Amino acid sequence: MITKAYVNQEGQLFIETTLSKTYSVYPSIAHYNERRCSPDFIDRDDVNVTDFKPINLSMETLTIN
Repeated sequence: MITKAYVNQEGQLFIETTLSKTYSVYPSIAHYNERRCSPDFIDRDDVNVTDFKPINLSMETLTIN
């Protein structure tokens, strides 16, 4: 299973939250991979990810390369 994720120009990571209309937001990919913090949650309608870099997140490893 692949979950959509995006990185903005500041390096923040936005992951589509499963079964919700929110993004889980981390300060960076490293923060997510190393589980350094809990995410903030932002409503998907409040964020335009058009200019963000898309990243595929595998739910098997729960990390981003």
